[in-house]
Order: sequence, then structure tokens, then C-alpha cells
Amino acid sequence: MKRTVAFVLLVLLALTPVFAGGKSEEAAATTEGKKYVIGISQPTFNHPIRQAHFWAAEIWNETHPNVEFLFMDGRKEAAKQIADVEDLTARQVDLIMIAEHAAGSTNEALKRAVKAGIPVIAFDRTLTDDSIPVSTITGEDFEYGRLCGEFIAKTLNGQGNIVVIQAPEGVIVGEKRRDGFYSVIDKNPGLKVLTQQVGNWQRSVALTVMENILQGFPDIDAVYADNDEMALGALQAIKAAGREDEIILASVDGQKSALESIMEGGLDFTAKKLLEFPLALDIALDVLEGREVEKLIVLEALGISAENVKELYDPFAIF
Repeated sequence: MKRTVAFVLLVLLALTPVFAGGKSEEAAATTEGKKYVIGISQPTFNHPIRQAHFWAAEIWNETHPNVEFLFMDGRKEAAKQIADVEDLTARQVDLIMIAEHAAGSTNEALKRAVKAGIPVIAFDRTLTDDSIPVSTITGEDFEYGRLCGEFIAKTLNGQGNIVVIQAPEGVIVGEKRRDGFYSVIDKNPGLKVLTQQVGNWQRSVALTVMENILQGFPDIDAVYADNDEMALGALQAIKAAGREDEIILASVDGQKSALESIMEGGLDFTAKKLLEFPLALDIALDVLEGREVEKLIVLEALGISAENVKELYDPFAIF
């Protein structure tokens, strides 16, 4: 069953990547009932959304001290994430939650975990084998990209040259976002994609990529990026070249720094991604306590531009 869910984002001032979470034995002892250990495999900690998932779990843990978290950093390496899943299985955690780095890479390791009696929940990114997770909590990635395409097409009145800065190859969320973006662009013959290059999700990489693109293409009207970090990197290069007034930028995630950039006149648009935590953590606890859960939950998408950014900006947001 599929449904759309919106929820209020949790807030916290700090954003620091840490390897493992969980409460002390003293805190756990104050709660009656069974104690649980949940392993959380993330593709990296070197990204604001990954840090936000950690801190959202820490906040949730304050009211669920009977749950201990083991956070694993995949370091953007499929082999490392596979090893992490195998490690969590060997530790006999009660449940594994995963945001997979490379599509399909962890299927076999996760199947072994399920065979060992460990349920799996996918968050942020869907698994290529939907028989593995008992539940998947994710965003409307196609819609994120479509919203960006609509904004660019409307702003350019259907005429202009576009640069695309994409996620690494093989990452499903990036592919879905670009599919949504091109679903609009392909319907507008006056819009031309000059080049599409990999920014690897990272601001620093996208900065270098955009610097090179600016040298090769003197006539650029818009940039679309699969995430805000890459868009912010592209913006740095565009500003350094003195071309910020001639190029509009649209991207995905709606992270706090992206909204701040929109308010400052930098980025022009972002498609807001709602954090899967704490909702996914509530679902994990439901699974552990034997309650029925939905197979697929899709969080709604929201477009943010200069028109509504001040209404939606939260200075205390963790993402």
C-alpha cells in the first residue's frame, strides 16, 4: 500500500557526524520491556542529510531509551556497505535499516540477514529487490526532479540552454530525479541540455565541474543539480565567474543552507525532501514489537522558491 505522509521536522542546533549512537545502560534501565539494537547503514556520513538522520535518531532516542543504534558509515563504497551489513548480521542486531549507496549491491548480504531472522527496512532509497524490506520509507524522487524541470521551463519561458550536474551513476534516487526533470524538458523543444556531468553529490566536486563547464559553454541559462550540495558548488563557480545574474539554479533536497541561499538571492529553487526519520524509526519499532506496517510509504514533495522560502525556513532545522 502506498500513501503520502507529511510530518514536522525535528530541530537541533548542532550537526556533527558521529559513528555510533544509542543511550547508556543506565538510561535504558529506566524503561521497562525488551531492549532492541538497530543497525543503521548509511552510504556516507559526509553529507548534511546523513548527519541529520543521525541527529534525528538521537532525538528520537531520548524518548525511546530501550533502543540502541549502531550507525555504519559506508564511505560511498559498495564493498564497505556490504561489509557493514555482514557485520551487523554477525552481531545479531534486532533490525537493519539501510540507505543503499549503489543500487542492488547489498541485496545478497541483506538476504542473508533476513534468513538469519533480522528484518530489514529501507529508507531514503528503495532496494532493487522489494522482497527484502518489510517496509520502505522514501521520497517522491521523480516528483522532485519534475518540480525542478517545471520551474526552469516556466522561468525560461520554454527557451534556453541547460546544464545538468548529476549524482553518481547507478544511484537510483539520482536516476529517478533526472527522469522527472527530463519528463518536463523533453516536452519543451526550446530547451536544450548542453552537457550532463557527474558531481558525485559533493559541493567541492560540483564546483570544479562547473568551473570547467563555464569555460566551455559561454551561453548557459540554467543549471539543474540532483541535490543542493552540487547546486551550491555550481553557484560558487558561477559567482566567481561573475555570471550569477544570467544563470538560474534549481536542485533537490531543500536543506537548510539551500533555503538560506534562496533568501540571499543565490539558488532559485529547491524541491524539498522530508527526512525519513523519525517516521522510519517509529515503523522499525512497530516491526520489532510485532505490529503490522505498510510496505511502502512515500513522503510528499514541496517546491521552494523566493515566493515561499521565508514561510518555510526554520533557523533551528537539522536539515
